[in-house]
Amino acid sequence: MPFNGTPASLLTGEARLRWIEKCREVNGGVRNPFYGRHHSPEAKRKISEANRADGNGQWKGEGVGYTALHRWVRSRLPKPDKCQKCKERLPMDLANKSGEYRRDSEDWWWLCRSCHMKLDGRIFNLKQYTEDTPDLLPTIDAWEIKVEE
Repeated sequence: MPFNGTPASLLTGEARLRWIEKCREVNGGVRNPFYGRHHSPEAKRKISEANRADGNGQWKGEGVGYTALHRWVRSRLPKPDKCQKCKERLPMDLANKSGEYRRDSEDWWWLCRSCHMKLDGRIFNLKQYTEDTPDLLPTIDAWEIKVEE
Protein backbone atom coordinates (compact mmCIF):
# COMPACT_ATOMS: atom_id res chain seq x y z
CA MET A 1 0.00 0.00 0.00
CA PRO A 2 1.52 3.41 -0.93
CA PHE A 3 2.24 5.93 1.80
CA ASN A 4 -0.49 8.59 1.95
CA GLY A 5 0.79 10.60 4.89
CA THR A 6 -0.71 8.57 7.73
CA PRO A 7 0.98 5.89 9.80
CA ALA A 8 -1.91 3.51 9.01
CA SER A 9 -0.83 3.44 5.38
CA LEU A 10 2.53 1.99 6.42
CA LEU A 11 1.07 -0.67 8.69
CA THR A 12 -0.43 -4.00 7.67
CA GLY A 13 -2.63 -6.63 9.23
CA GLU A 14 -3.32 -6.51 12.98
CA ALA A 15 -1.06 -3.48 13.57
CA ARG A 16 -3.06 -1.45 11.04
CA LEU A 17 -6.37 -2.43 12.64
CA ARG A 18 -5.04 -1.50 16.14
CA TRP A 19 -3.90 1.92 14.82
CA ILE A 20 -7.29 2.64 13.22
CA GLU A 21 -9.11 1.61 16.42
CA LYS A 22 -6.83 3.88 18.50
CA CYS A 23 -7.62 6.83 16.20
CA ARG A 24 -11.34 6.14 16.59
CA GLU A 25 -10.99 6.16 20.39
CA VAL A 26 -9.09 9.45 20.41
CA ASN A 27 -11.24 11.32 17.86
CA GLY A 28 -14.57 9.49 17.94
CA GLY A 29 -17.96 10.45 19.32
CA VAL A 30 -18.12 13.43 21.68
CA ARG A 31 -14.36 14.11 21.28
CA ASN A 32 -14.93 14.94 17.60
CA PRO A 33 -15.21 18.74 17.24
CA PHE A 34 -18.07 18.35 14.74
CA TYR A 35 -19.97 15.87 16.93
CA GLY A 36 -23.72 16.63 17.02
CA ARG A 37 -23.43 19.42 14.46
CA HIS A 38 -24.75 19.44 10.90
CA HIS A 39 -24.14 21.46 7.78
CA SER A 40 -26.90 23.89 6.97
CA PRO A 41 -28.61 23.58 3.57
CA GLU A 42 -26.76 26.75 2.48
CA ALA A 43 -23.39 25.26 3.53
CA LYS A 44 -24.22 22.00 1.69
CA ARG A 45 -25.05 24.00 -1.45
CA LYS A 46 -21.75 25.92 -1.23
CA ILE A 47 -19.76 22.70 -0.73
CA SER A 48 -21.54 21.13 -3.70
CA GLU A 49 -20.81 24.13 -5.95
CA ALA A 50 -17.16 24.25 -4.85
CA ASN A 51 -16.67 20.59 -5.83
CA ARG A 52 -18.17 20.89 -9.32
CA ALA A 53 -16.15 20.89 -12.53
CA ASP A 54 -12.68 22.39 -12.03
CA GLY A 55 -13.10 22.46 -8.24
CA ASN A 56 -13.19 18.67 -8.14
CA GLY A 57 -9.81 16.97 -8.02
CA GLN A 58 -11.12 14.16 -10.27
CA TRP A 59 -12.34 16.56 -13.01
CA LYS A 60 -10.67 15.85 -16.38
CA GLY A 61 -12.38 18.51 -18.49
CA GLU A 62 -11.98 17.81 -22.20
CA GLY A 63 -9.60 14.93 -21.43
CA VAL A 64 -12.50 12.78 -20.27
CA GLY A 65 -12.88 9.22 -21.56
CA TYR A 66 -15.56 7.85 -23.88
CA THR A 67 -17.83 6.29 -21.22
CA ALA A 68 -17.57 9.17 -18.76
CA LEU A 69 -18.36 11.70 -21.50
CA HIS A 70 -21.46 9.76 -22.54
CA ARG A 71 -22.52 9.59 -18.88
CA TRP A 72 -22.00 13.37 -18.54
CA VAL A 73 -24.08 14.13 -21.67
CA ARG A 74 -26.79 11.63 -20.67
CA SER A 75 -27.23 13.46 -17.35
CA ARG A 76 -27.71 16.81 -19.13
CA LEU A 77 -29.58 15.91 -22.33
CA PRO A 78 -33.04 14.47 -21.66
CA LYS A 79 -34.00 11.47 -23.75
CA PRO A 80 -36.88 12.36 -26.13
CA ASP A 81 -39.80 10.07 -26.96
CA LYS A 82 -38.74 9.66 -30.61
CA CYS A 83 -35.50 9.57 -32.59
CA GLN A 84 -34.33 13.13 -33.36
CA LYS A 85 -33.60 12.18 -36.99
CA CYS A 86 -36.42 9.96 -38.30
CA LYS A 87 -38.98 10.93 -35.62
CA GLU A 88 -40.40 7.37 -35.78
CA ARG A 89 -38.61 4.92 -33.50
CA LEU A 90 -37.54 5.03 -29.86
CA PRO A 91 -34.07 6.53 -29.43
CA MET A 92 -31.52 4.05 -28.15
CA ASP A 93 -28.15 5.72 -28.73
CA LEU A 94 -26.56 8.96 -27.70
CA ALA A 95 -24.70 10.06 -30.84
CA ASN A 96 -22.14 12.81 -31.41
CA LYS A 97 -22.93 15.26 -34.23
CA SER A 98 -19.52 16.74 -35.04
CA GLY A 99 -17.27 13.74 -34.41
CA GLU A 100 -15.16 15.83 -32.02
CA TYR A 101 -16.58 14.39 -28.76
CA ARG A 102 -16.77 17.72 -26.93
CA ARG A 103 -18.32 18.35 -23.53
CA ASP A 104 -21.19 20.27 -25.14
CA SER A 105 -24.75 18.94 -24.95
CA GLU A 106 -25.62 20.82 -28.18
CA ASP A 107 -23.16 18.56 -30.02
CA TRP A 108 -25.14 15.40 -29.19
CA TRP A 109 -28.49 13.89 -30.14
CA TRP A 110 -30.59 10.84 -29.34
CA LEU A 111 -30.98 8.46 -32.30
CA CYS A 112 -32.55 5.10 -32.96
CA ARG A 113 -30.02 2.37 -33.70
CA SER A 114 -30.78 2.41 -37.43
CA CYS A 115 -30.23 6.16 -37.84
CA HIS A 116 -27.10 6.03 -35.69
CA MET A 117 -25.57 3.27 -37.80
CA LYS A 118 -26.46 5.07 -41.04
CA LEU A 119 -24.93 8.35 -39.88
CA ASP A 120 -21.75 6.66 -38.66
CA GLY A 121 -21.54 4.63 -41.86
CA ARG A 122 -21.47 1.40 -39.84
CA ILE A 123 -24.61 0.09 -41.54
CA PHE A 124 -22.52 -0.53 -44.65
CA ASN A 125 -20.20 -2.83 -42.68
CA LEU A 126 -23.04 -5.33 -42.52
CA LYS A 127 -22.67 -8.07 -45.10
CA GLN A 128 -26.05 -7.61 -46.80
CA TYR A 129 -25.36 -3.92 -47.49
CA THR A 130 -21.85 -4.33 -48.87
CA GLU A 131 -22.97 -7.02 -51.32
CA ASP A 132 -26.25 -5.41 -52.45
CA THR A 133 -25.43 -1.69 -52.53
CA PRO A 134 -21.70 -1.07 -53.10
CA ASP A 135 -22.52 2.10 -55.07
CA LEU A 136 -24.03 3.78 -51.97
CA LEU A 137 -20.86 3.60 -49.88
CA PRO A 138 -19.04 6.73 -51.11
CA THR A 139 -22.22 8.87 -51.29
CA ILE A 140 -23.01 9.12 -47.58
CA ASP A 141 -21.34 11.87 -45.57
CA ALA A 142 -22.72 11.52 -42.06
CA TRP A 143 -21.30 14.73 -40.64
CA GLU A 144 -22.99 16.90 -43.27
CA ILE A 145 -26.46 15.82 -42.13
CA LYS A 146 -28.04 18.38 -39.80
CA VAL A 147 -30.70 17.93 -37.13
CA GLU A 148 -34.19 18.89 -38.25
CA GLU A 149 -35.57 20.99 -35.40
